[in-house]
Amino acid sequence: MSLSNNIIKNIELTSEQMFKASTVSAMLTQIAPLYEYQNGAKTNNVIGTRYTCVFPMYAYEKASVKVIGDLAPSITPEMLVQSPIPVKITGLKGKIYTTQNHSIEISLSAGKIEKEVSNNGK
Repeated sequence: MSLSNNIIKNIELTSEQMFKASTVSAMLTQIAPLYEYQNGAKTNNVIGTRYTCVFPMYAYEKASVKVIGDLAPSITPEMLVQSPIPVKITGLKGKIYTTQNHSIEISLSAGKIEKEVSNNGK
């Protein structure tokens, strides 16, 4: 691994650096269990939830956000059948890494993702 790859994998970004806000709004499109990996291999151990979100403030780019420890999410896949759900993401962090073909990517994790409450209480 090159020096630049070693440096890049240690860069972590805060929500404020990426989105200029401590709480980020997004549209939730999918929910799936987050599995633990050991020595590069997926195990059967569920360690949290993987949320697929669309970010309107970034031209509706889609990204997965991992929430470790979220074993009983308040939003279920059944709630997403008809349409995406507006959510707020708190404690969002990004970790930069390079792929085998040398492209730079970002892995997102958060402390919590919850349904955004509208002004009319729904």
